[in-house]
Amino acid sequence: MKSEHFLRELLLTLEQTKDESFSGIGLIIYTDFDILPVAPLIDKVPSDYHLPVSGLQNIATFLIRISSFASDYHDGFHLISATELKLTHICQYFSPPISKNLNTEYFVGGRYRAAQYGSMVNGVELTGVIGSKYGPTVFYKGHKA
Repeated sequence: MKSEHFLRELLLTLEQTKDESFSGIGLIIYTDFDILPVAPLIDKVPSDYHLPVSGLQNIATFLIRISSFASDYHDGFHLISATELKLTHICQYFSPPISKNLNTEYFVGGRYRAAQYGSMVNGVELTGVIGSKYGPTVFYKGHKA
């Protein structure tokens, strides 16, 4: 799967370039934005952010810039289109339904759990996260990929 390789490479790049100000990150590779259970956490993206962003290195650089606790744009999930592999949306509240049929890990946080549950949502191909207590993790249909 082309997007799985892309997401893994992106997460590894972020893991290798993060510093102590890194707040963690949640990513969604989506196939249909219109059906995603997302809502913006910000009212307007700054004009100098120039979304969409393409290219793995450009996306990684952009995400590192906004994933600092000092940035107003670090929270929520950031969305990448599966067809073009472009970063299209940032700072999205992601509210997937809870699935009680999954083996879950504890003490990892809400973003991790949202990524796991969210990977089962229609319109989502994959999700990925990095936190302060865990490294890059990719989910596909509720399971680590």
